[in-house]
Amino acid sequence: MGLSKLYKKFFGIRMLALMCFPFIVYLPCTRADVMDEYPPEVGKFNTEDCTQIATNGSCSCKHQSSNNATLIECASGKVHITLNNENGVEITCKDHLEPHVLATLPQLGALRETNYIATFKCKSITEIFAQMALTPRHTLQIHGLEALDGITPQTFGHDLERLKKVIVLELRAKHKTTAENYTQHKTQQLCSDILQSMPSLFRLTVDLKFTELPADLFKPVVDVNDVSLIGDLVAFPRSTFRVLRRLRELSMRQHRFFNNLRNDDFQVLTTIRGLYLANCSITELPPHIFAPLKMLQRLNLMDNNLRLLPVTLLAKQQRLQILNLSGNLLESLPIGLFAVTTKLLKLILSRNRLRHLDSKILPPLTAMIELSAYSNELRTIALGTFAQANRLQGLDLRNNKLDWASADDCDIFEGLKRLERLLLSNNSLHYLCDKLGSGNHSTSALSYIDVRQNKLKLVSTQLIKTLNTSATMAIAYLSENPWACNCSAQPLLNFVKNNRKRLKDERDMRCANTRLPRLRELSFRDFCLPEIGVQTVVVVILVCASVLGLLLTTTALCYYKYNIELKIWLYAHQLGLCCVSERDVDRDRKWDAFISYSHHDEKFVEKELVPGLEQGSPSFKVCIHVRDWLAGAYIPEQIIDSVEQSRRTIIVLSQHFIVSDWAQMEFRTAHQCAVNEGRSRIIIVVYGEIKDTELLDQELTAYLKTNTYLKWDDPWFWRKLRYAMPHEQRDMWARKRNTSDIENNV
Repeated sequence: MGLSKLYKKFFGIRMLALMCFPFIVYLPCTRADVMDEYPPEVGKFNTEDCTQIATNGSCSCKHQSSNNATLIECASGKVHITLNNENGVEITCKDHLEPHVLATLPQLGALRETNYIATFKCKSITEIFAQMALTPRHTLQIHGLEALDGITPQTFGHDLERLKKVIVLELRAKHKTTAENYTQHKTQQLCSDILQSMPSLFRLTVDLKFTELPADLFKPVVDVNDVSLIGDLVAFPRSTFRVLRRLRELSMRQHRFFNNLRNDDFQVLTTIRGLYLANCSITELPPHIFAPLKMLQRLNLMDNNLRLLPVTLLAKQQRLQILNLSGNLLESLPIGLFAVTTKLLKLILSRNRLRHLDSKILPPLTAMIELSAYSNELRTIALGTFAQANRLQGLDLRNNKLDWASADDCDIFEGLKRLERLLLSNNSLHYLCDKLGSGNHSTSALSYIDVRQNKLKLVSTQLIKTLNTSATMAIAYLSENPWACNCSAQPLLNFVKNNRKRLKDERDMRCANTRLPRLRELSFRDFCLPEIGVQTVVVVILVCASVLGLLLTTTALCYYKYNIELKIWLYAHQLGLCCVSERDVDRDRKWDAFISYSHHDEKFVEKELVPGLEQGSPSFKVCIHVRDWLAGAYIPEQIIDSVEQSRRTIIVLSQHFIVSDWAQMEFRTAHQCAVNEGRSRIIIVVYGEIKDTELLDQELTAYLKTNTYLKWDDPWFWRKLRYAMPHEQRDMWARKRNTSDIENNV
């Protein structure tokens, strides 16, 4: 091979390594002496082996050659042994195994090596391993420890020499199905020497109900690399971790730290690369708690109760690559939080209460590849927020309240030159940027877009063209929007019918009118009529002219026959008043006015008011009960009939009137009649001084506040009263023109 070819090959390998570096750093550091490949298999457990075990008579054995799985049942169902195709053995015990029961277990060590061994509710497990000739060489999982008050070396049995090769240890209680069950579970204690027999331990998982950890727990395994603790601690166990020299991964879950964390809790854990404080009820973080963790690359704070973050929280995390803040109560992020985290690749802000993304928050994150902010309350994103995120490939903004204007959302995406996945489902979008994915926009690399469950009615022709022809756009989701099926929807309809490979939800595409079939089942003629010719236009004009002529003829005949009824209807609805006079509407009424008064005021009515109306010019026909009512008739019926047969009702309002029940009834009847007809028919004449105003009926009080009235001692009394009475030839338009002048004199 020539030097030039050798150089090119070396250079290519080097470049590939550099490109893959950001992803390689995710992997935890390992030690070759303890994390080698799984040990080579000695042999496969086959049907012949199963037959040999069954022949001994103490156990039944079933082997499935298709998936190389074996089920062995011993001691009348007290022990179940499963061998799977991953070179693992799972042992489930129903009761404590007596020595004579142990003696019946089959030996498996000569048949195969084991990658992992898992036990469920078994005691004295090392004795079980000895009987079955098994030695854990990599992973040991011990499940079903919830019944134990304490975890001691004797929990593993007495033959502890068999545990020396354990690299991965998991101690687990029964899965906690509900918070109530978890609370009722008794507290468990961990002895400081439970790891004494496992000097090669590399990874430890403890999922128990413990409230504290022994200070010397890790003293026998100071080189442990990965620790996961799921329990019920209320304070960070600093003294327990002080001896660990190579700890790279630390996971603390389901604890109750609240605001008990302190700035110096991680003082001795300077080697940590991955820190997980998930679901720990954390309400507050000290401003410099992570300052000692300068090597930190992955930080997970999900599912806590954080409302605010100190601006200096990540001031020393220059190597941070993944940050998960999801499932908290954050309403905003402090400006400057990411000032030094310029290597951050993945930021998860989902399931918070963020309402706005400020343009000064994210620009330092020039290396970011993925941003997730779904299930917040985002309404706005400032222009320039993604200006420097030119490596961002995935943007998740689902389940928010975004509703951009037509010109804004295109500018928001400026700078996203490598954006491939854009998730905008379940927002309030009425418009979608028509430049998305196009060659003349920064989002030209877009290959996946999801805008389901929005309020989109139309998609621009330009965007449809991009979805049709783009070399990168491979997947689109557009369903669950109220698409307007009209003549403008032809590009969308063509896209739905012709791009079923790109449009993954074309089966669910529907019009806003849900009574129509699915879009893919419609044709353009179903919601847009084709162009019509000249002949069709002529026919349409003739039809319209014929219909119009028929309508006018019918209207004229109806007007001729129902002249009076039509005028009354128009007058009641305040329509066509220039064509309708009040005399036309009230022509069949018997009296011009019905006077309602208390019998104490009958002298004033009979000597002054009635003569002034009946003998003046013009004269009016007046109804009063002492003269015009039938003797012996039912009074309420007389009141109703008098009001309905009169063009006006004159109320003589005095101190006697307001204490008269019959007078009050006459007012309410007249008022209800006026309300029903939509016209003012009541004339109030105040006679004398009214002292006890609190006795006024509520309905009458409300009427006086919103309508004008006449006073007997007013020098303009008769002129105003005659104007308020029905006129012979005055129409409503004339009265409306003079109303304001008369009211100014009241």
